[in-house]
Amino acid sequence: MLTFMAVSSLAGARIGASGRFKPYLPAGSAVAVLGFALLSRLTPDTPYAVLAVEIAVLGVGFGLLMQNLVVVAQNAASPADLAATTSAAVSVRGLGLALGVAIPSTLLTRELQGRPPSPAATAAAIPDVLFWGAPAAAVLVAPMALLPRKARHPASGEATAWTPADEPA
Repeated sequence: MLTFMAVSSLAGARIGASGRFKPYLPAGSAVAVLGFALLSRLTPDTPYAVLAVEIAVLGVGFGLLMQNLVVVAQNAASPADLAATTSAAVSVRGLGLALGVAIPSTLLTRELQGRPPSPAATAAAIPDVLFWGAPAAAVLVAPMALLPRKARHPASGEATAWTPADEPA
């Protein structure tokens, strides 16, 4: 969680300063794929330090992705549609997160069928479930190539407010 928050903040500051968001999204997808691939190799004997590093790698990937996808959506919206666009982007992200919990939970339940319930059986099934996270994250990389290179309205650091008078007639 700490890597997620730190990387998200740093990437957001860099995007705000440069207006360039495209490099961060494919990089985030690639790092998330790497994080899932690393986590898919877990065993019950994996040292805690290795687990922490692998989770940190996944946090870096999602830190580069999550909030920056909202920024891309906001950048594509007109000022009049900014609130609706932000709301839709955050709602879709919430739906994706819900599916990201429900689907692996279903896969884990399927992996555990027929096994006697035990922490060892659960630990043995988790890598098989996490293995499917890597291809799912890899699918995110292709659409990133279609994004523009720079934000239309890079952050200037000044507070501005939109008013109905700003809307073209």
